[in-house]
Amino acid sequence: MKEDMINMIKIDELKCEYLENPLGIDVKSPRLSWILKSKIKGQKQTAYRILAASNIGLINQDHGDLWDSGKIDSNESVNIPYNGVALKKCMEVYWKVKIWDMNHKESEWSENAYWTMGLLSDSDWQANWIGLPRKRRIRLRNKSIKVHHEPCPLLRKQFHVKQKIKKAFLYISALGEYIVYLNGQRVGKQQLAPEWTDYYTRVQYQTYDVAKHLKKGDNVIGVTLADGWFMGNLGPGNPLKHTFYGRNRRLIAQLHIYYDNDAEVVITNESWKILSDGPIQMADH
Repeated sequence: MKEDMINMIKIDELKCEYLENPLGIDVKSPRLSWILKSKIKGQKQTAYRILAASNIGLINQDHGDLWDSGKIDSNESVNIPYNGVALKKCMEVYWKVKIWDMNHKESEWSENAYWTMGLLSDSDWQANWIGLPRKRRIRLRNKSIKVHHEPCPLLRKQFHVKQKIKKAFLYISALGEYIVYLNGQRVGKQQLAPEWTDYYTRVQYQTYDVAKHLKKGDNVIGVTLADGWFMGNLGPGNPLKHTFYGRNRRLIAQLHIYYDNDAEVVITNESWKILSDGPIQMADH
């Protein structure tokens, strides 16, 4: 049996801002891309249609309550700007695309993809920067000794989850580097987060889907801070300059927990416990 040409077309590798299903996008008009795959040589796209919806149910019903591009006559499939309802902080957006081929035949819809919006302005951050001041010197046998490296502090907060969780996202950053745990489980796979940046200009933050790490009842979030590029040995010269950008490691974190008909936020503030002398006695970037 001759295979139908439409079944030979696949729309794959849907990406938002060059990422597959990214979390915490802070671009208000994200760019969308996809790849056309076909067994037919020379196959090409002549038009596309994008749907974007606020929940998975609507996108499964082919209803784009956030954006329906309609049929756009174009062979472009890279960096198509979102042009729908204005996106707000922490929104979830589900999307998919279909295309028309070189014979102007319509394809099936792609698989669903998604992205979430991050915190879009300073006012969206309810959390505070927390940490301990760095010890410049210590006393040892009646002598004052200058301190170059200190143990990594541990920061901890216990909180209560009142009912079954629908979804949860953690927004977190540090002046320095961090490793974060929820109920003893490592969150994320990144090393040296929040990674390199010019701290004179900006501080990057990460977004994690942490619903699987939480449970109904008492929960604990714990963070280890290290010097990183913020306080580590960095810059020109020999030896390299220590505390290049600043002298005090700091943490900011905001955990958004969603229930069926309610939500709450756990933030870094004065209620956190901080241990200055953790088991890691020295860490540089």
